[in-house]
Amino acid sequence: MDKLSKLPLRGFEQELNLQEHKRYEYLQSLVTLYQADDIWFCYQMLRVQQLEGYFNSLLPQSSDEKLDVAAITKNCGILAALINGMIDEDFAILSTGMFKKVSSTFKAIHDLYLDKYADEMSALIEEIYDDLKDIMHRNSAQSSSEFLYDGNHKKPLLKGYASPAEQGLLNSGARRSSRKASIVISKHYLQSLQDILLSVFHIEEHMDSLYKMACTGISSTSGNSSNRRRGSKGSLRGVLKTVSPDLLGRKGSNSSESSTSESSLVASPRPLLDSRPAPKIVEKSKLEEKPVWEWKLVFKLISPDLVQCVEQVVWSNASSSLEKEQKDWEIAYSMEVVQLPHDVLAGCIDHYPRVVSKCVYEVIEDLYMLLPFAKAGNGGILHPVKSAFVHSANQLFSNIHGHYLAISQDIPKKAAAKFLLVTLSSCVYVRDHLNIFNEVLGEEEGKKPFATRHEQFVEVVDILLEKISHVHTILLSNILYDAESYHWAEEKEFYENERCSFPIQMWHQHLTGVRTDIWSICPPNLAQSLFTNILYESLAMLTRRYTRIKPSFRRVIQFRMDIITILLCMFDQMMYVCDSSVKLLEPGYNQQPHYSIHNLCSILLSVLAVVTSPVDLLYKACRKIHQIQKHNSFSRSVLLIDDNHSYNSHWLSWIHPKLLHQGQKNYGDLQTTVALYIHTKLLVCQPYPVWSLVIQALVMKNFTLPILFLTQSLAQADVGCVLKVEDRSSTPVLENELAVKQLFKSICTVLLNMSLYFPEALGRVLLPVIDRFDQWNIFDQLGACKYANPTIPVWLDTIIFLLKPFILRVLKPVLKKLLNHPSSSREIESVMSVISDLPCGCVPQSIGAFRTKRRQGCAKDQVNNAVLEVLKQLSEHIYTLPTSFCTLFKILQDAVKEKGARIPHDCLGLQIIALGLKMQLWSGTAVEIMSGTSFSPETKKILTLLAEGVYSILIYSDMDLSPIEMNSLLQSQHNDFTNENINHIVTFLNSDSSYSTPRHMPENTISDFAEEYYQAAANELFGCPTGMNCLADVYWLVVHNVDWLENQLNIQTSLPRTNISLSTNFTINFSPVPPPSFNPLNSFDEIGNSKLDQEKINKFDCDWGDLLFRDLGLSIYGVRTLLLNRHELQEGAHLEEHERKSVEELRLLLDYDTSDHR
Repeated sequence: MDKLSKLPLRGFEQELNLQEHKRYEYLQSLVTLYQADDIWFCYQMLRVQQLEGYFNSLLPQSSDEKLDVAAITKNCGILAALINGMIDEDFAILSTGMFKKVSSTFKAIHDLYLDKYADEMSALIEEIYDDLKDIMHRNSAQSSSEFLYDGNHKKPLLKGYASPAEQGLLNSGARRSSRKASIVISKHYLQSLQDILLSVFHIEEHMDSLYKMACTGISSTSGNSSNRRRGSKGSLRGVLKTVSPDLLGRKGSNSSESSTSESSLVASPRPLLDSRPAPKIVEKSKLEEKPVWEWKLVFKLISPDLVQCVEQVVWSNASSSLEKEQKDWEIAYSMEVVQLPHDVLAGCIDHYPRVVSKCVYEVIEDLYMLLPFAKAGNGGILHPVKSAFVHSANQLFSNIHGHYLAISQDIPKKAAAKFLLVTLSSCVYVRDHLNIFNEVLGEEEGKKPFATRHEQFVEVVDILLEKISHVHTILLSNILYDAESYHWAEEKEFYENERCSFPIQMWHQHLTGVRTDIWSICPPNLAQSLFTNILYESLAMLTRRYTRIKPSFRRVIQFRMDIITILLCMFDQMMYVCDSSVKLLEPGYNQQPHYSIHNLCSILLSVLAVVTSPVDLLYKACRKIHQIQKHNSFSRSVLLIDDNHSYNSHWLSWIHPKLLHQGQKNYGDLQTTVALYIHTKLLVCQPYPVWSLVIQALVMKNFTLPILFLTQSLAQADVGCVLKVEDRSSTPVLENELAVKQLFKSICTVLLNMSLYFPEALGRVLLPVIDRFDQWNIFDQLGACKYANPTIPVWLDTIIFLLKPFILRVLKPVLKKLLNHPSSSREIESVMSVISDLPCGCVPQSIGAFRTKRRQGCAKDQVNNAVLEVLKQLSEHIYTLPTSFCTLFKILQDAVKEKGARIPHDCLGLQIIALGLKMQLWSGTAVEIMSGTSFSPETKKILTLLAEGVYSILIYSDMDLSPIEMNSLLQSQHNDFTNENINHIVTFLNSDSSYSTPRHMPENTISDFAEEYYQAAANELFGCPTGMNCLADVYWLVVHNVDWLENQLNIQTSLPRTNISLSTNFTINFSPVPPPSFNPLNSFDEIGNSKLDQEKINKFDCDWGDLLFRDLGLSIYGVRTLLLNRHELQEGAHLEEHERKSVEELRLLLDYDTSDHR
C-alpha cells in the first residue's frame, strides 16, 4: 500500500513513465496473497486519504477572514483533473474483474469520488453564500459599485428598444423562482461559482465518456432490480448537509427498504468507507446502469439568486455598454473598438474577426460567463436560470440588431467608411456566437433558443456586405475622375507624356488602403471575398470607361500608360484575392469573380492593342482576319487570330514577360524559381495562414524551399555541428545554434508527419543538405573501431530528436526493470557465480575488497541482461518505426554506398538508431529529466555502461575487433541470440517493404484534387502534438524571408524593386508579424514592393508584333468598335503620308466586314 500511495496519477505522469501498470501489478500481487474484499476495502481507504489530501491542499479550510474563498475555487479545475485521473485508474482496475464482488463499477466510482466532491462543492457554495450575506448586511445602507446588480432595484430597459409588453414580461421573470433573491452576487463571486460549475461539468463529461466506452464492448455486473431503481433516482448522500422534507418525500416513491436505508445514511455523519461494505448478490447484466449524479442540488441554496443575477447581468450590459456606444455615436459618430485576443482567434482564425466594437465584446464576454449556468439549466432546479438567460439575451440581441442597423444608415454620410467594417465585424461576431449558443443550449427536439436572432444577424451581415461594396463603388467613382487627366480630346500632352493619369494612382492607393482596413478588421475569409468584389466592381468601371475613350494624337501615350499601369496594379492586387495558383494562372468558369476579373484585364489589353498600336501593324493583323474569313465561314464570335490560341489570363505573360511566358498555365509549366516566387507571394498575401498552401510550398518543385532554408541557415549561422555526445549536458548552447536547431526541428517535424502522403520528403530534403556541406564522414567516425566521441551535425541531431518516441518505446521496459528493481539481479544470482567469487581458503586480505568485487559483478550481470533486453525490445518494436524514417535510412544508405564508405551490418538505419539509444542513456541525464527522478552515481554509471554496451553490440559486433570487453562477453555467451535479433532488424530495414515508393504530386494535376490532397496532409499534421506549432514556425519563417527569397531566386519583374526589398538578409525568426500599416504617401508611388516608375511604364516594350497576332478574344465587331476609337479613323484627323494608305485600307476592310455580316 505504501508503494501504491507513491504512484503518480494518470494524466500527470512524466514523459518517461517508469511506473506504468504498477498499480495493477501491486494490486494483483496483494489479491494473490490476501482476500480480495480486504484489499478492496484497504484500497478504498487509501483513495479516501489521497482525496482528502488533495482537498486539504487545494481547498484549504480556515477561520481566518482574510482567506479568499473565490481564490480557492480557482483550484477546482485542477482538482477535477486529479479526480478524473483517479477515476481512470480505478475504472481500468475494476474493468479487469480483479475485485469480482464489486457489483457495479460506476456505482463504486460514484460512491468513492462523486459524492465526496459534491459534498465539498456544496460546502464551498455555502461559504460563498455566507460571505455574500455578510457583505449585503455591511452595505445595506449604500450601493456599492462592485456589484453587478441589486436584487430589489432593477435598471430599466434601453429607451426605444423594448415595448411595454416586453418590459412587463421581463419584470415578471423575477417572480419565477420559488423564493425572493436575498443576496447580491458580485462578478468576483460569480466567477467562483462558474469555476465550481465547470469543474463539475468536467467530471460529468468524463464519466459519460467512460460509460460510452463501457457500453461499446465491456459487459459488467450490477446489483438487483431494486438497487438499479434506487440508482436511477440518484443519492442525496454527500450532496447536501441536511435533508429537507420535500427531498425525503420524493424518496418515498421508492421501496420502504430503500427509504430507510437512505434516511439512515443521511442522518449518520460517518463517511461511506468507515465500515466494511455488506455483501451483495451479483447477477449478470447486459448493460450496467450508471447511477445518476444529482450534482445540481449543490446549487439549490443559491439558485434563486442566480436567476436574478442572470437577468441583471444581461441588462446591466444593455444599460451601460450599449447605451454608452449609442451616446458616443450620436455625439461624435464614433465607437470604441477592441482587438480580439490571440487565444480567442486560436483554432478559428479564418472565421473570427480581428476587431469588434467594445460593446459587443463586453456583452459576449459576460454572456459566456453565464452560459455554463444556462447549460446546467436543461433540467432540474436550475431550469429557471436557463429560461432567464434565453429570454434576457434574446431581447438584448434584438436591441443590438436594431442599434447596428441604425448605425449603418449613417455611413458614409456622417461617419467614416471604416466604421462600417467594424459594424460588419461585430455583427459577424454576434452571429457566430449565436450559433454556438444554439448548439450548447439546443434541446433534443431540435428547438434552438436563438434561431430567430441568428437569422436576423445573418440577414444584417448580407446587408452590410452589399452596403460596403456599394459605398466603395461610389467612393471610387468620385476618385476616378479628374478633369485635366480625362480631357482626352485635348491636343496638348498630359504632363508632356511623362506620367499616367492621377485617377489610376488614386484608384490603386484607395484599394491598398481598403484592403489594409478589411484585412485588419474583418474575418479573413469574409475579408478576402469582400475585397475581391470591390476590386471586380472598380475594375469593371475602369474597363467600361477605357473601352469608350477616343484619345487624341497627343493623348495616346497617356492612354497607353494608363492601361499598362492598371494591368501592373492588377497583377499585384490579384495576389491578395487569389487563394490558389489556379485562380491566378488559369481560372475556370466556376471560379467567380476571378474568371471575370481576368476577362476584364484581357479586354483592357485588347483595347491597348487596337487603339494604341502602330497603324501599319494593325492593318496587317486585320488583313489576316480578312484572309481567314475568306477561306472559312466564321460566326459573329470570330477571334482576332486563330493560329495562336490563348486564354483569358494571357495578359499576365504580356505585362511581366520576364516572369511568365505565353502558354504557362500551372506550376508544371513554370521554372522552379518563378513557381516558388509566385507561390510564396500568394501565401504571404493571404489574410490568414492557409496551411494547405504551406504544405504545398514545402513539397513543390522537388522540395526546393525547405532545402534552401536549411542550407542557408547553416551557411549564414556558421553552425555545422552541435556538441559532442559525451559533452551535451555540460556545455552551454549558443543562441544561433538554438535558432538553427529550432529551424531544423520545425521543418523536419512537418516533413516526418506527412509520411502517408509524402514518405520520401524527409530523405529528399536532408540528402542535399548533407551533400552541400560534405558531412558524409560522420558515418565513418561513428562506425570506427576506436570511438573518438565525434561531433554530431545538426541534421543528425534532429533525426535523433525525431526518433525519440521510438527510442523511448524501446528503452521503457528495459529501464523499468533496471531502475525499479535495482536489487533483483543480486537476489537471483546463480550459485556458481557466488562460488566462483569465494576465496580459495586463504585468509582474505580485505573483506571490503571482496564485497566490492561482488557488487561489480552484480552490476556487470545487470548491464549484460539489460543490453540483451534492449536487443529484444528493438527487434520487437522495429515494425513500429515510421515509414518516413525507413525511407530516409534507405536514401542515405544508398548515398553513403556511392561514396564508398563501409557501414556496419550494411545497415545505416541500425547505426543511427544505435547512436540515438546511446545519447538517451549516456550518464543518465536524459533519463533523469524525462522520468522526473534523480539517480545515484552508481545508477548513472550503470546507465553509462548500458549506453556503451548497446552501442557496442549493435555497431562493433560486425567487426573483428571488439573494443569493449562486455561486447566480447556477450558475443561469447549469447552469440546466437545477438545475431538473430540484429539480423532480424537489418533484414527489416533493408527490405523493400519497409520503405515506400516516392509519391510525386504532378504540378499540373487537377486543382481541386491537389487542394484536397494538401489539406489532408495538413490535417494529418495537426494530429501530431507539435505539428501545428511547427507548421506555424514554417509559415512565419516564409513571411519574414519573402523579400530575401525574391532576391535569392533572382526574380525579374517589369518595375524596379524598392530600396527596402533589395537590402534584406535571411532571418531565422518564428514570431508572428503584425498586420501591415497603410502609408498613403508611400503607397501612392508604389505597386506592392515595386516602385511605380513612370519612365519605365512610358518606355514599356509592348512587342506589338506578338500582341496583335495573339488571340485577344475579340470578335470582328469588337475590333471594328475599338478601331473607331483610334484618332486616325476619326473625322478630320491629321495623317502622315505613310499612314494614309494603311488607314484607307482599314476603312475598306471594315466596310467589307460589315457588309459581309449583314
